[in-house]
Amino acid sequence: MITERELKFKSAQAMKNHPQTVMVVCLLKLLSWSNQAIAEQLTVNSNQ
Repeated sequence: MITERELKFKSAQAMKNHPQTVMVVCLLKLLSWSNQAIAEQLTVNSNQ
């Protein structure tokens, strides 16, 4: 598991080299995070 500090450092490095790639990665992270949040919300709702 990568620590958040390592992740920030790597993304800062990548930002200098590949700004487009970093944007895509950030968007994908956001998407997977929101999907996870939605899934959790759905399971909470169905449990009630």
